[in-house]
Amino acid sequence: VDLNIPLKNLSTTDVKVFGKQAYLITSTKQKYIISTDQSENSKDILLLADSLLSLSEDKVKKISNKKDAYQYIISSNDISANGILEISTEFSLPKDKPFCVFFINFKNANAKPIAILKELYPSKTQDVYFSLNNNSVAVIHYTEDYSISDLIDFVNAFAETLQVESGEQFTIGVSDLKQNILEIKTAFLEAKKSINIGDRLSDNKTIYMYSTLLLERIALELPPNIRRNYFLKLFNKENEKLLNEEILSTINVFLSKDLNLSDASRHLYIHRNTLVYRLDKIQKTIGLDLRKFNDATVFKFLSTLKKLTRLDKE
Repeated sequence: VDLNIPLKNLSTTDVKVFGKQAYLITSTKQKYIISTDQSENSKDILLLADSLLSLSEDKVKKISNKKDAYQYIISSNDISANGILEISTEFSLPKDKPFCVFFINFKNANAKPIAILKELYPSKTQDVYFSLNNNSVAVIHYTEDYSISDLIDFVNAFAETLQVESGEQFTIGVSDLKQNILEIKTAFLEAKKSINIGDRLSDNKTIYMYSTLLLERIALELPPNIRRNYFLKLFNKENEKLLNEEILSTINVFLSKDLNLSDASRHLYIHRNTLVYRLDKIQKTIGLDLRKFNDATVFKFLSTLKKLTRLDKE
């Protein structure tokens, strides 16, 4: 646009009218917003447009590398699918490569997680990690053709290495596997929710996989009064004497060992027959044979409801 005037004579908020068009200089880069309206409102409209454009430019300036691009996509509440694809193209983000998101929360607020991850990751890797706050980081982990079992193996190895190298205590939330960059916000929310659920419902665990927390996710969606009505069918005064700390520990180990009597008794350091005796006693008292999958699932779900209700009270 040739204004035929010295640009140095115009400030960034000047509006000059030439003929039937009004021009606004919006930046030192000599960008123009043009209006054909000669009314008194023309200047105000142009100044508003200038402000909106400046806000947009400020957002763009914040994205200078891949990490910024991922953070912007994840944190933006109104970014469209086209917007994600445009940013992916501009910063060479993989669009159709399988990935998942880790949400790592360090117990120590002074753990310096970014410094820790720099020591773990090679200089050249497709994985991207960035800080969420003082003690939390997100990792976008790209895979090849992982199955769920492969992903679990990788996360276990990752957590073990992280613990050995850092000496810190932490929890890891892991999203489901995703196939497309458009799913990245969903993956991030799944990883974050996995940690939130795991911290509430699990004891002394490090890794919480979104795909393995289905019962817990269902339980969280129930109102507290509904949870209470159901768990009291099992955890009531009549069964209180039987379901003491020792028996509950036995049940939890048995369930964690996939209902395997030999593995559970070995872990509990008791004879197999002792475990069978306890399970028989439980069945006689509460009517659930925990050696059967359906009954074990009922117990697991009701105990989850009980823990949720207790935490709600706290």
